[in-house]
Amino acid sequence: MSISIKSNPAFIRILLILFPVLFFSCNDDTTHEKNRTVFDLNQYFISQIETLGKEGFYLNKEITHNNKTENKIIPNADWSKELALFQNLSIDSKKLLAEFSSDTMLQEKNIFKIIYSPLDGDFEIKKIEILFEDKIVQKITLTTSNENYLYSNNKHLIYSPLGYYSIEGTQHTAIGQEINFLIKGE
Repeated sequence: MSISIKSNPAFIRILLILFPVLFFSCNDDTTHEKNRTVFDLNQYFISQIETLGKEGFYLNKEITHNNKTENKIIPNADWSKELALFQNLSIDSKKLLAEFSSDTMLQEKNIFKIIYSPLDGDFEIKKIEILFEDKIVQKITLTTSNENYLYSNNKHLIYSPLGYYSIEGTQHTAIGQEINFLIKGE
């Protein structure tokens, strides 16, 4: 028995109804991932290091360790060393998409913030915030927390374009020692 499409209008109607349903239901669950905003932190810091190195920016660095402060002025700073912690905490785009949730918040007409949070609490990075004004990065904030049997530490890192940064943290050791530090560079 064969079905003739020309002679069976009911069959044609069923095909017209089922085809769009089947076609649109075959989309995968990752379409929302494709629409997420992903900021390439690693590439951003590579670009900042190159720009700061080419322009010959000097560095005014302040280091506070357990309430003792030291100031240094460093001409022709090695920005790859200065921003190494930021770059080491950068997450590549694939990992960011797979293992972090994101939320974009409009704060004013031309100011918005992207916030990345890990889906799993085991990540050292607890939050990444990137503030934009007119689609240009104004500030990147990273919050980290790490704990093992020897110590626990928390860090709050802030970076603004062309060289301002701060790294503030506390470390508690297994023997009860507390270490506080603050590093500012501009």
